[in-house]
Amino acid sequence: MKPSMKPAIPFVNLNSPIGWAGKLATTALVAALIVVVSDPVLACTVCSGGQEEASRKAFVGTTALLTFLPMVVAGSAIWFFVRRTLAQERQDAEAQLAAGTTGTGNVA
Repeated sequence: MKPSMKPAIPFVNLNSPIGWAGKLATTALVAALIVVVSDPVLACTVCSGGQEEASRKAFVGTTALLTFLPMVVAGSAIWFFVRRTLAQERQDAEAQLAAGTTGTGNVA
């Protein structure tokens, strides 16, 4: 018995009714469509759109917003967790004082 051969790429079906020529033709057609349809995408808004002062200010403002927004979000998250941790520690200390323990007992 001959062991079954596994393809190098797992999703390739060697027994496909289309065959390799059909797959090659399909790939070429998709590549050609991408090249033809993507022509409007090649327009660079930064290179050609920033001619007027209003659009230049909008680009600079958007760049500043997208630069500083992650830092503000990360800083806010850190501030929230620090504040929450300090409040929890304060509550724990108050609970220990109310119970009459200081947490410095002997450890055996």
